[in-house]
Amino acid sequence: MKIKLVLPKQYFEYDSQVRPMLESALKHGHQENDYTHWLALVLTYQAQLWVITSEDNKVAGTLITRINTYSNYKSLQVVLLAGFNFKSWVHLYSEVEAFAKANECKKVEQWGRIGWTKLLPRLINGFKPSYQVMTKDI
Repeated sequence: MKIKLVLPKQYFEYDSQVRPMLESALKHGHQENDYTHWLALVLTYQAQLWVITSEDNKVAGTLITRINTYSNYKSLQVVLLAGFNFKSWVHLYSEVEAFAKANECKKVEQWGRIGWTKLLPRLINGFKPSYQVMTKDI
């Protein structure tokens, strides 16, 4: 397995494999953004698309990140993550963290479903729940 940061001009090489994965992940959220929103951000360098490929170059996973600039620091946010057999490629996370450091980020953030608060700290050392995001429809 290997991980690759996909440049906007390379996106369409991966579209048919990553789109279904990311659209599936979006169904588990609150539908605040759709796939075309994230695609537009990736294509304009406002977000980053990563692909995890197997030895035969099939996409096993994908993620979208973006850099958030706060008044006191920058953080790389993992916005979407989807794929198969996450445990077999979670070790590639170190490359995402290296990208964050190279872009002067002080933190990596992951916002997601409650299940991630149980799984992520066991698989990647250093992740811990900071706060729970709750919503109410009115």
